[in-house]
Amino acid sequence: MNMPPASPSEYSSSPKKSNKTLLTIIIVLVGGMCLCIVAVPALLAPVFMTARESALRNGAMGNGKRIITGLQIYSLDNNDLLPPGDTWMDASSSFVGRDSYFRSPAVGRRGSSTFGFALREEFAGTALPKIKEPEKEPLVFDSTILLWNAVAGLDTLPKPGRYSKEGARLNIIVYADGSAKQVPDSQDPHVIAP
Repeated sequence: MNMPPASPSEYSSSPKKSNKTLLTIIIVLVGGMCLCIVAVPALLAPVFMTARESALRNGAMGNGKRIITGLQIYSLDNNDLLPPGDTWMDASSSFVGRDSYFRSPAVGRRGSSTFGFALREEFAGTALPKIKEPEKEPLVFDSTILLWNAVAGLDTLPKPGRYSKEGARLNIIVYADGSAKQVPDSQDPHVIAP
């Protein structure tokens, strides 16, 4: 069986059709990459913000626990007395470990002169064991007074709170019993939520 020779158009597609298909594929790929460059960060931004907030809160809780531990050790070495208010950070810094632990991570960075934690003025120089209901008495807390050796009342708790969690604004409060808690800025700091 003899067949007639095939024409060249039967062996290959036209160059115009091939180039048009290639151009379409390139446009789709470039468009998809551009969409990924814009959309992926927009989708992941809330995840990164939540992780950052969590890290700041955890850092503040850790700093608060180091501060209260340092104050408890200071108290043991000084006839159960807490340090005097005007020098409380100076007096307890060797027991706390580093001056950077006196910083609330939301307000102070290493090398800055802002700190953000205050000693409650009612308890400066007080005998730690004489504090009634220590689990309900805030001793060190986030404060709007950002100075070294800050001593203040609970009326200086930041509003809105410095940290956020699940839509609530929180402050870090360290109690006389040694516990550190994340307390909503709308809550009375003497009332411990379950």
